[in-house]
Amino acid sequence: MTSSPYENPQDPNQQPGQNPGQQPGPAPYQQPGPGAGSKFGTSPYDPNAVGGPMAEPPKFALLKKLTLISLGVYVLSGIASIFPAMDEDMLREQMTAQGLAVDESTLAAAATMGLVFAVAMLIIPVVLYIVAYLGITKVKNWGRILGAVFGALGTLFTVWGLTGIGTMLDMGAIGVLSLILSIAFIAVNIYWFITAFSKEVGQYFAQGRVA
Repeated sequence: MTSSPYENPQDPNQQPGQNPGQQPGPAPYQQPGPGAGSKFGTSPYDPNAVGGPMAEPPKFALLKKLTLISLGVYVLSGIASIFPAMDEDMLREQMTAQGLAVDESTLAAAATMGLVFAVAMLIIPVVLYIVAYLGITKVKNWGRILGAVFGALGTLFTVWGLTGIGTMLDMGAIGVLSLILSIAFIAVNIYWFITAFSKEVGQYFAQGRVA
């Protein structure tokens, strides 16, 4: 029986499943598909996952909010401190307790000086707050340091002021308001310090803003 002329003769060296005319040898290299792991059981290399910029952590947004809250509490405390500085009866009592002669001109001068001092102590820290806040929003470490220094000084002075809590309560509603604001200012600043020097916020400041 003769073979058909349309059939290819069987190559004795052809392997099962191999197309006629294909040379035996290793299979050609194929690009692994998406999500395929390496042959060693590890995840495939992702260039975007190594050395990429750190996203803004949630605590950094909290730090900015706490800075503004601390500023707001300080402004309210400063406004509340202006009223006692202008209270002539309280000034008269203080001057009498110090053994100073009290007359209308001396009382008016003391009230004016107290008002100027209270306003200055309100404006200057507000400017520092704004500068620190701008530095923080731009992820500049000097903004965090400035905020920390100012916050520490403000907290210490506020704690020292609480030693006169009896005098505050004698001032009536303004004194009670000042006491509440002082406690709130201390609490917010402590929370600010914990947030500002947390691990993720520190790493974000070390990286700086990515353009």
